[in-house]
Amino acid sequence: MTDNFQSVGNGTGPNPDRQEGPHANQILTDLDGNHVFGVDLGADKVNVWNLNPGFRKLIPNTVPFVPIASGSGPRHMAFHPDRRHAYLVSELASAVAVFDYDPVRAAFIWKQTISTLPPDLYNTNRGHNSVTIFEIEPETGQLEVID
Repeated sequence: MTDNFQSVGNGTGPNPDRQEGPHANQILTDLDGNHVFGVDLGADKVNVWNLNPGFRKLIPNTVPFVPIASGSGPRHMAFHPDRRHAYLVSELASAVAVFDYDPVRAAFIWKQTISTLPPDLYNTNRGHNSVTIFEIEPETGQLEVID
């Protein structure tokens, strides 16, 4: 299956040097392979499509995108193996957002945003060039900085 998608509407963010237009950084499916997500740094959103191989097209989800905090510059997303949580790394904000995720409706509910910047130790963020280690709370999916 192949399809072509071009971002429509507002495709810019408040950072003109990095968000002058749509800027897709990652395309991925959920763990069940039913939905496709396009992480867009330039527009501060994650586009959401239903994957239906029979139609050979990506069909916009009922809620076609997840809005992300203005100027955050989302870069990469990952799903927890429990299929109930998603994590979104934002490059410009040096933060990770935690979402509750409904795999049937491809619906996201924001739960937490946590900085990836260190108070006074080494770290690896693109732009900040730092690394942060998190622990995931098993029941809530929320993150805690451990190093």
